[in-house]
Amino acid sequence: MSEQAKSYTVHFPKDARPGVLAIGGIKRGGSAKVDAAEAVRLVDAKGMSFASAADEKAARGEVATAKAKAEAEARAKAEADAKTPEAPATAPTPTDTLSEEH
Repeated sequence: MSEQAKSYTVHFPKDARPGVLAIGGIKRGGSAKVDAAEAVRLVDAKGMSFASAADEKAARGEVATAKAKAEAEARAKAEADAKTPEAPATAPTPTDTLSEEH
């Protein structure tokens, strides 16, 4: 059974970002439900706010967990790659294997 992604509500306050009427499809004073990474991005980069402190804590926790997992996977891959012997840069050509006599 696949896990359904949780969504978080972000709000575009009427007093945030003077002169900006909308961010994406979210109009000033409006809100939207988005995934954790998008919610954190909209709050941090665009001046939106989470609908609740609980949503903020959960979204930031989800993003931190996903980041830690991705970093661990990258480290594991790098370590595995370091243990794998490299193939020769170039394969020998037929002229490399000819003897001096020919």
